[in-house]
Formats: sequence, structure tokens, C-alpha cells
Amino acid sequence: MLNLTLTTYALNGTYLGQQDVTTQLQLCPGDVRDLTRYQRIGSNYILNCRLDLMSIALSYPEPTFYELWLSDPTATDGSARASGPSLYPVPVIISNYRKSDGTTPNKFLADSPSLQLDTTYSGLGNIVPHRRFFLYDNIGGRKVPDPAKTSSTTQTQLQDMTVVRWASYMELRIQLRKDDPSTSIDESQKIYPPYLLIRYQQQVGSTISLSIPKLGASDESMRLPMVSFRATYCMDLSNFWYITMILFILLVIFMVISCGFKAFVHKQSLGIYPMQSEILFMDCCGTLADFFFWGLIVMCGYWFIFFKLQVSHETIIGVPINSSNQGVVKVLLPLDNPNSAFAAVFSICLVAKFAQVCMLIRHQSKVDIFFMDWEVIISIWVCLGFSSLLYRNQRKENFAKLRSCNLHQRPTKKGKMSVFGEQ
Repeated sequence: MLNLTLTTYALNGTYLGQQDVTTQLQLCPGDVRDLTRYQRIGSNYILNCRLDLMSIALSYPEPTFYELWLSDPTATDGSARASGPSLYPVPVIISNYRKSDGTTPNKFLADSPSLQLDTTYSGLGNIVPHRRFFLYDNIGGRKVPDPAKTSSTTQTQLQDMTVVRWASYMELRIQLRKDDPSTSIDESQKIYPPYLLIRYQQQVGSTISLSIPKLGASDESMRLPMVSFRATYCMDLSNFWYITMILFILLVIFMVISCGFKAFVHKQSLGIYPMQSEILFMDCCGTLADFFFWGLIVMCGYWFIFFKLQVSHETIIGVPINSSNQGVVKVLLPLDNPNSAFAAVFSICLVAKFAQVCMLIRHQSKVDIFFMDWEVIISIWVCLGFSSLLYRNQRKENFAKLRSCNLHQRPTKKGKMSVFGEQ
């Protein structure tokens, strides 16, 4: 679990105490069990809702300032620290912070969620971090009340409110560390210091609509703007993409060999006839689609096995886990969804397979098919066989008659001839 602590301060700077972080960072209401899911290591979290500016301007109490800390009970060597709270300050990065010269040095961080703010980053000196932050401000933009006004309506209260400010976007970014083989400690079980990214937004009080607009109306954001809270867990995937590139090159080599072998077999089957380029191109498209498809299957299988089947927070294949490996997460998914490399390979695979099917249909549509009535041929052969049988039977009968009519010139005892032999 990600153990965070807040120190709270009143508007005049009075220290109000410490609080364990649960839902204090979120302006959206909801179930506490769901709102605190982001504290589980590796659980990316997104929550969006609409905030009623009228309630902030008129009903919310005065703003509270916070300082965020990370509870770190272990030392760098893995041993437990001394008794007492061990808090590490979490820097706050306001993405739309503007310097006096008009530049916004923190803006690029909003588009770089996997960027780690450590000593290896060359642009670390250009970032302007902060410590205290607030979720909304309904006091700083309020005018001094006019004592001559005796009545106070909603309209006049909004007119007295110059601007209303709120945190429209908050993101807590945490990155896992890489294992250092030169040390005896498993560095992959640790995290880099997190940081909180905030983007503030403001609106003039007089432009806040008095009535709640309809759902999807063009002026809906003037009364009910969208606010977002995110928790992003990431890790360095440079080794993974390096190995993936090597495997992809090997895949392309085997694909070229397979295409060449199919072309050779096709050429040998044709003999002296020339090879059709359409058939060769169709086979190459099919081979490319098949190889890329199974390559994507292997990539997805890696993430399924090493991410989805990691040690859970409750059991390891139904067996309760101990405190030494509880909540250990070592593999995280890429942040970009879908990944650009995956989307490119999948698109090539889809286009190649579609081209193969289209060319196969076109090739087969030009084939002439002759249907032969086998019943006529069978009837002819039956007639021929029956005629042959009759002919053989007729020959046997004729031969028998000829034999019976044959006169044997052999003398009898009485010196007479007989057509049926001796008498």
C-alpha cells in the first residue's frame, strides 16, 4: 500500500494537524473503498466528475492548505528506521504555473507521465516545484463586502466573488525502480519519490449560471466544470523494448526466409511456365500477416503472464502470502494505451491479411469451373457392361450348339457313323 500523510494548515497559516490520506485529494464524491483504490501499488486510477461552482462559491468552507508526505519506514539499505514517523516530502508540480516572464516551465510534465524527476534528468533545474497546495479557493477572489448593502442575494454574492479557483486536474505519479545487480537489495521492490501534478482553473463569479444547465448544454461547464483525479504507476520499459526489437528483427528475418521458400516451391510446381506476380504478392501478404499476428500474441502473452498473474495482495494461487512478499509488484503495463508500436504492427497485420483475402477472392473468381453430369457417363458404362455380358453369354450358347452339332468321323462296331458317338 502507498502510505501518504497530509499536514493541514488554515488560511492564516495555523497548523491543524496530520491526517492519513484517504479521499482528501479528490473533489468527487463516492464510495471510500473505491476512492482509495489508487493506494494499492500498481493500480492505475482515473476518476472524473462535474463540480458545482455555485456550491464552492457559497456553501464550501474556507480553503485548507495541504502538504503531502510519503511514509518511508525503511532506510536505503533496507533496514527499519528509528521509531517515530519517517516522512518524505512529496513535491507538488503546478503544470500551468506561470513565471514573471510569461513562461510555463512545468507545462511539459503534463504530457510526460513516465518522466522521473531524479538527478539523472537534465532539465531538473528548470522545474519549479511547490510544497503547499489547495483544492479550491473561494476566499482569495472575494471582494471586500460593502457595509452599505443591507440585503444579500445569490446574485449579489456572486458579483462580490471576483474569481473562483479549483484544482481541475490532479495526478499522483509513482515510478518503480530498476533492480541494481551491484547491491544485495532488490531495488525493484522500491519506488522513486512520487510527485503530485496539479492544474488549476478559475472562473469569474458573475459568469456562474444561477440555474443548473441541461445535460450536454453548451454552457454546462460554466456551472458544472469537469474535474479529474488520477494515480499513475509506471516503470522503465527500456529493457523490454530492447528485447522486443531484437525479437522483431528475428521475426522479420524468418518471415523473409518463409516468403522465399514459398516462392521457390511455387516456381518448381509451375515448371516451364512463368510465375504469376499476383500469386507471389498474395503469399507474401499472407506470410507477413501470419508472422506479425503470432508476434503480437507472444507480446500480449508476456503481459498477461508477468502482469496479470503477479502476486496479489491476498493470495498466491489460493495460499495466503506472508509479509515478506505482500503487495510486491515488479511489472507494470505501458502507459500509452494502445501503445504506438503495437498499434502500428497490428495495423500492418490487418491490412496485409485484408489484401491477401481480396487478392485470393479476385484470383478464384477468374477460375473457370466445368460441372460434369456423372449420371450420363455412369449410364453409358452400365449399358456397355450389360451389352458385353450379353455378348459373352451369346458366344457361350453358340459354342455349345456348335459343339453339339459337330460330326465326329469315328467308325462304330457295326461300321456305321453316329452323330452322338458310338452306338
